[in-house]
Amino acid sequence: TLRHVIDSTQTPMGGRLLEERLRNPWRELAPIQETQDAIAWLIAHPENRKKLRETLSGVYDLERLSTRIALNRTSPRDMLSLRQSLAALPPVKSAITSSDADTPRVLRSITEHWDDLGDHAATLQQALADDPPQFITEGGLFKQGYNAELDELLDLVEHGENRVKALLDEEQKASGISKLKLGYNRVFGYYFELSKAVGGTPPEHFIRRQTLANAERYITEELKEYEEKILGAEEKMLVIEQRIYADIIAHISRSLSSLLRDAAVVARIDCLQSFARLACERRYVRPVLDDGKLIDIRQGRHPVIETLLPVGEEYVPNDVMLDDKEQQIMMITGPNMSGKSALLRQTALIILMAQMGSFVPA
Repeated sequence: TLRHVIDSTQTPMGGRLLEERLRNPWRELAPIQETQDAIAWLIAHPENRKKLRETLSGVYDLERLSTRIALNRTSPRDMLSLRQSLAALPPVKSAITSSDADTPRVLRSITEHWDDLGDHAATLQQALADDPPQFITEGGLFKQGYNAELDELLDLVEHGENRVKALLDEEQKASGISKLKLGYNRVFGYYFELSKAVGGTPPEHFIRRQTLANAERYITEELKEYEEKILGAEEKMLVIEQRIYADIIAHISRSLSSLLRDAAVVARIDCLQSFARLACERRYVRPVLDDGKLIDIRQGRHPVIETLLPVGEEYVPNDVMLDDKEQQIMMITGPNMSGKSALLRQTALIILMAQMGSFVPA
């Protein structure tokens, strides 16, 4: 279809806007000519066009992400997509504002009131892990260093057992009982075990927890404190992560209108660069439109059929000239499969593309 062969957009928003333009082409000259000016500028500035395509490829579906944020249904992977998209917005803007003073008014107006949400981009960059889990209940959402309480719990989860072993070494040295052992079970938790065969008097701060046939098991206040921290650390970490995550979502949700405006801006820019790329690759030209009733197409080509031809073959161009005075009708004759209907559709598609603001195959 026409949509397939002219869609060179890089973002889902740009693709949807292109389809909307196909369904609803302009009937006024002003927006058509403004669009043509922007396309002509992008054609004349290939470096800007290349930079646009590169940066737009990193922008995810901001409209879909906005909906998920509004419904409070975002996953950590969604937020990673949002972070990457927001990071791409400043380069997108600079690609159409960093050139010379001949930038068309339509491109300047697009970016005049553009909020690139730099504060949200910075927050997500500082907070969100580079490879977050799919679900918030899995843990590991945030980078180390973002939240001190979370860092402490994460350290306990990852290094808690080493700390308990270090506590055993301290007790062995302080008591002089080198055979003192550290154990753990689900019923009693962590404990120190002193074999009766080894003998020796346990330190005063040891609290007897269990007597066995061959050993005594003890706990200490410090050991119990570590145990509570270690065993509760993972659960607490999940609770804190979910709270921080909810706070970030709530903060971003207050800027949804700006996010949607950015999505609309990206869609427009994406459509423009798509039209410009198409014009360069397929030798499309800028059509001249007015409010009269003249159709004058020189060496027109069917935009779909010419992309389907085998390599080395070219579409045979055709002229069409119709007005409301001398030539109101053209009679097209020829055998079956000679291209009569192709010429009819070609004329309609060229006019449709022109009213979208696109350059045309002629």
